[in-house]
Amino acid sequence: MRQVVIGGAGLFLVMGMTPALAPVDTGIAVAANRGAAIPFDFDGDGYADLAVGIPHEELRGKAGAGAVQVLYGSQTGVSAHDQLWHQGKKGVKGAVEARDDFGHDVASGDFDADGYADLAISIPREDIKGVSNAGAVQVLYGSPDGLTASGDQV
Repeated sequence: MRQVVIGGAGLFLVMGMTPALAPVDTGIAVAANRGAAIPFDFDGDGYADLAVGIPHEELRGKAGAGAVQVLYGSQTGVSAHDQLWHQGKKGVKGAVEARDDFGHDVASGDFDADGYADLAISIPREDIKGVSNAGAVQVLYGSPDGLTASGDQV
């Protein structure tokens, strides 16, 4: 796997498949390939999918709440099939709050070793148990239908 940094984004080229772009802040998003055949292939169809962090996205009037847009790959490139993930969405822990920066960084790996790529999403300014800006990571799990949320957050 080749990793190339272009203007603050990590571009992953995998076996000539559709590139998967993951915005990064201070380093390269790491594709920890432990079981999935292709990093960022969340639905296991053999084509890399595109996960784009939008950490400064305003949601429900909350500036900087953040989101992640996932576009699914196909034989002809990025398809119209997509998902928008953010806090407050069913299965995603946490409420929509200003300046949490959900989606600041993303990384792919088969964290549950089921053969589907999963997505780790950073929430660097999440408040945890009274600690302001403690930070958290939300994990979305790959499946034949694409990413699903189970509420796992660390």
